[in-house]
Amino acid sequence: SSGGAARSRSGTGAADLLARRRRGGGATVYCPALSAYIAIPAIPPKYLRWLKQRRLATKEVRNMMRIGRHRNVVHLYEVLELVQESKSTMFLILELVRGGELFDLIS
Repeated sequence: SSGGAARSRSGTGAADLLARRRRGGGATVYCPALSAYIAIPAIPPKYLRWLKQRRLATKEVRNMMRIGRHRNVVHLYEVLELVQESKSTMFLILELVRGGELFDLIS
């Protein structure tokens, strides 16, 4: 037993099909609601954590892009992403702010 119940958000009944699958990494089953065979792969928790972190970073970038130019906010010019086989790295192209460390100025 996997220790938890599967939940479905789409109404396909895939959660019920998953509950009846054989033990192992995933399953291929017939889904009557879709009238099709579907694959139900098991996604590693490490990958799900990575997706959550990426979603949060993307949200921050989107918010910075929405702000645009503001004199009190460092400007985000562009976002570059290097995608490799086993990892992805995000680079932020930011406005260079001179004058020292912010913490030194406010303390």
